[in-house]
Amino acid sequence: MLRTRKLLKFGNIPMPAVTDTPAVTLNATSAAATAAAGSGGATASAASGVTVNIGSIATLGNFLVDGAGKTIYKYATDSANTSTCSASSLVIWPPLLATGTVTAGTGLDGTQFGTAQTTDGKMMVTYKGAPLYYYTNDTKPSDTNGNNVGGVWSVVAP
Repeated sequence: MLRTRKLLKFGNIPMPAVTDTPAVTLNATSAAATAAAGSGGATASAASGVTVNIGSIATLGNFLVDGAGKTIYKYATDSANTSTCSASSLVIWPPLLATGTVTAGTGLDGTQFGTAQTTDGKMMVTYKGAPLYYYTNDTKPSDTNGNNVGGVWSVVAP
């Protein structure tokens, strides 16, 4: 079921180059997937709800970021809704985990978000079927240090 509602702005949280306007909330997983995602345990990249916005820098243009402005990546060797990242790689490229809802920021189509299971059994957010990840060497909002790493990692265009 798809539900929409207006959300409050992020308040005084600084989010450079990130849209800070009302968003659409949707249930990105089935009830069974939500329950499974919740049982995976929390990590630094997990939250009960996940917000995805559009960030921008001059050299790359627009790309997906989380609610705190951290850049989100995709892995070229993943197939549709399937993560092929090994458990050891997930330490460097932690997945954007889903334990509840995904909030799509202004300019993003919430129906394009879903979930996929990681190789270690957790549920991660997908966009247009591509599993989404962070890069541990990104230390501040809108860092893009992971773009083009090994020729297989890239920021995600909206």
